[in-house]
Amino acid sequence: MIKPLQIRSAVFGTGMPKICIPLTSSGKRDLADEARALLSASPDLVEWRVDYFEQSDSLIEVRMMLSALRDILKDIPLLFTFRTNDEGGQKRISPEDYHLLCRTACKSGCIDLLDAELSQGDAPVNSLLLNAHACGVRVVVSSHDFTTTPPKEALIEKLTHMQRLGADMPKIAVMPKSRLDTLTLLSATLEMREKFADRPFITMAMGEYGAFSRVCGEFFGSALTFATALNASAPGQLEAARVRRILEALNGI
Repeated sequence: MIKPLQIRSAVFGTGMPKICIPLTSSGKRDLADEARALLSASPDLVEWRVDYFEQSDSLIEVRMMLSALRDILKDIPLLFTFRTNDEGGQKRISPEDYHLLCRTACKSGCIDLLDAELSQGDAPVNSLLLNAHACGVRVVVSSHDFTTTPPKEALIEKLTHMQRLGADMPKIAVMPKSRLDTLTLLSATLEMREKFADRPFITMAMGEYGAFSRVCGEFFGSALTFATALNASAPGQLEAARVRRILEALNGI
């Protein structure tokens, strides 16, 4: 049985899937403007995609930007994500710099969740988990496949593995090549929820064939969907206001 996870005023794992909007601007002023602009979309969670930030290699600039974003977002939870080049991100980064950046964000007091890529390996992910939890930060352990959709059994195994590692919210994103691939993801999501999950988790199919997976998570088990206010951070993201209207209509609101 899934135990809901509350972060500030957002409760994940119950009710409608929560909506997360990414910040993807590269400059400081544009990033602040983007954060102010997305407030009108009333996101449940905001993700800062730090790999888009032109000064991501400066820990001082990252800390300053985090403080500015925290002031703008007020009580909206903030997810800190540096998506590495290997997992579809914008930049390459050494494992040492990746971990230093994540630790710096956790110690800033400005973030609520940290994204930790499973591809880093179990030991590095465990290290990130321990550090984040010591700072009171929850962790989304994530895995992205931009080329294919693995079999259902492989998806479930990966999600349960993340859960065993201690992820507060496991996350898997895949790239379907057909509608059947998206059904494979949804079938894995449903089986995970009914048989294995004890905490909220996130699944999505990217691209044109996966778009509908971003609005039907409540019926299969995904606790969160990513949507856009200005710029998409992954293929197939839908506009946030439209996603909310669909979710509310499905719930008779």
